[in-house]
Amino acid sequence: MDDPVGRRDIAVFIDMENLFGGYGADVSGVPLSRILNEIHAEVKSLEVGSLAATTRAYANWGFKGMTTYHREVLENGVEPVHIFSNDGRASANHDGRRKNAADIQLVVDALTVAVEAPWVKVFVIVSGDGDFVPLVRRLQYLGKVVIGVGLSDGRAGGVSKLLRTVVDHFLEVRVGEDLLSPVPPVARAKADATATKPAAAALSSVPSDRIPSLKEYVATVVQLTKSHPNALKSGAVDGAVMGGLLRRRWPRVTYSDFDYRTLGSFIEDACKLPMFRPNVANASPTATPQPTTVTPPSLRAELEAVPPRISYPEIGPLTKVLTELTLQFEPLPFDDLSDRVGGELSDVPAEQIRLALRLLLSVGAFSEVGMDGLNLSGDVASVEDGISLVLDDAQRRARTIDRSVTKAEVEAALFPE
Repeated sequence: MDDPVGRRDIAVFIDMENLFGGYGADVSGVPLSRILNEIHAEVKSLEVGSLAATTRAYANWGFKGMTTYHREVLENGVEPVHIFSNDGRASANHDGRRKNAADIQLVVDALTVAVEAPWVKVFVIVSGDGDFVPLVRRLQYLGKVVIGVGLSDGRAGGVSKLLRTVVDHFLEVRVGEDLLSPVPPVARAKADATATKPAAAALSSVPSDRIPSLKEYVATVVQLTKSHPNALKSGAVDGAVMGGLLRRRWPRVTYSDFDYRTLGSFIEDACKLPMFRPNVANASPTATPQPTTVTPPSLRAELEAVPPRISYPEIGPLTKVLTELTLQFEPLPFDDLSDRVGGELSDVPAEQIRLALRLLLSVGAFSEVGMDGLNLSGDVASVEDGISLVLDDAQRRARTIDRSVTKAEVEAALFPE
């Protein structure tokens, strides 16, 4: 009986460093999904294979910027093969040693598959490196069809003429200027408004399903500050608004994919723009005076004891959790949401994150989506909205125990300076 799905008879091996031209270049501009889609279409058109048995990508996955590929790797079923350098010391030959290690591992894996999985008859080598010519010839000797794949952009490592000649088929993936070309530096964009107008106009506001480079993501932030005045507050970037705009433009990536822990650090360090940071304790002139009739620690304990009992986190972790939640666009169950936020805020104690999430759940900051998904309610569009909701709930708790307190007194009790 024929297999209705098709035999898994294709093996794909991707030399990532060759595609982005070395770790001294911008590593985040390789159109990985496009490459795999075109490989599938090419194999289908040649009628030489059916489905992929294995797809492996070789790189130093711990290198800054490589996290931009994590989602594409998962979505396309790619097995990331991490390559360690033989020598951790920085030197002129450091990249060379790491490159040799990647090439050797790729060759060993390809020959292992050829021997151990004889039903795999199509081998796809995604690289332009001429060092793979002996591998191609050995695979052909073993009766395999070898397809070479390279990028049209010359900065992507180039393609060896000999490699192009010896493979059975060669596929060149066209790469436009929008993928690997550098974006004008942000500093120049800020300094010269005239020079930035063409660059800003060239950046589309239409959502894109591809993965942008770091430079392109930064340029998008700069453009959005010019085209959306509401993205600025008191001359600084409003994280809640900017986060929403970025999600609409690049729905498949966030600042964390570029190794930044928070949106604020990305805006300030990568984009060189000021980030609006509300100071809850000093948000209004009435917040600083200490209450004369209420002892703050006593009030806090009394409010926590009102059913349903809660525990208030510190203001710093609560603010960070709220900032993270305003950037959360996928409804998740509570446990998954806790794991997601905890993964993003590795510098915040897990206990404080749990307290913050439980508090926000208790005060009605979340709305249910579907069966068990949670997302911030429409009333919580910013960190300030979330803090205000917490303070309003605290005042309600105070009224249930006949305590007459102002919002400033509640604020001083829950979030002392």
